Amino acid sequence: MTPVWAVVLAAVVAGVVAAVTLQWVPRVRATLSRRSGWWAVPVAALFGAGAGVVARSLGEALLLAALAGAFGVLVVVDLAEHRLPDTVVLPSLGGWFAGAVALAASGFGWAALGTSALASLVLFIGFFIAGLLARGLLGFGDVKLSAVLGALLGWFGWAAVGTGVVAGIVLHGLAALVVLARTRDPRADVPMGPALVVGAAVGVASATVGLPW
Repeated sequence: MTPVWAVVLAAVVAGVVAAVTLQWVPRVRATLSRRSGWWAVPVAALFGAGAGVVARSLGEALLLAALAGAFGVLVVVDLAEHRLPDTVVLPSLGGWFAGAVALAASGFGWAALGTSALASLVLFIGFFIAGLLARGLLGFGDVKLSAVLGALLGWFGWAAVGTGVVAGIVLHGLAALVVLARTRDPRADVPMGPALVVGAAVGVASATVGLPW
């Protein structure tokens, strides 16, 4: 069982990362109002707590928590502005691989790192092609986010990748149906980023704590 202190620590780290991002990344700070922007902190803390639950070591918990902080910001920005800023997405990808290399060298092994890198590339290419084929339905921000999510999911194995992607697509479809039912507008824009992030969380959970399917 994961120690309670590890869950709390991961939640705090994620919240701090989100708060720092809101304060110091200009494009994020300029986009969100003070009231709406700070929702990113509790969202990030929630993701961080989940990271603490699934982590297999303190180092992994901290790496996952840092990524959870970025995800909290991205979810709130995408819901508010329908965009995923490069100033958060790209550093998240670089930071993930820097941390993953350190974890691999410290005992996690290089196989997980290799799968992480390959899954990142596969999802990026897949989403890039999907974006070209379905113009207007999938933004390039989502394509870049897929590389980050692929890296995360790949760390936990190909089963996590498959589950996470399917869960994200299904959640986005359900959200689109809810928006359609409320607005009666088939052209209503439903951001995909939040669904992909939550789907990735489902994928990680399925590979670590287990889910009933």
